[in-house]
Amino acid sequence: MNLKEQIRRILKEERSMNIGLRRRLVILDDNFNGIMNEVYRRDNICGYSSGEQLLDVVIEAAVEFMYFNSFHHFIDDNTGEWGEIYYEMVEYIKSKYGKEIIQYYRSNCRK
Repeated sequence: MNLKEQIRRILKEERSMNIGLRRRLVILDDNFNGIMNEVYRRDNICGYSSGEQLLDVVIEAAVEFMYFNSFHHFIDDNTGEWGEIYYEMVEYIKSKYGKEIIQYYRSNCRK
């Protein structure tokens, strides 16, 4: 893939994300790292059955945090707009942190 194609792909991805979420990705990343450092430490994660289950739990915690700290005052959680933002956050977290979390689980919880 040449540079022009990469730039087009990146610009297309950025345009498709909800602007309110895009502005808050820094908050999401900071919160996500905090969740991993405080709640899902090595001594806490082995109670989950798999790395995928751990990833799902962490995603739910991050999305819930984002809703109540960044979105609830102007978006009802029963709307289509929130559904789109929710999906975008899940996809963002999976693509950015998914492999890392699953590997973290596998490295620390050999069964």
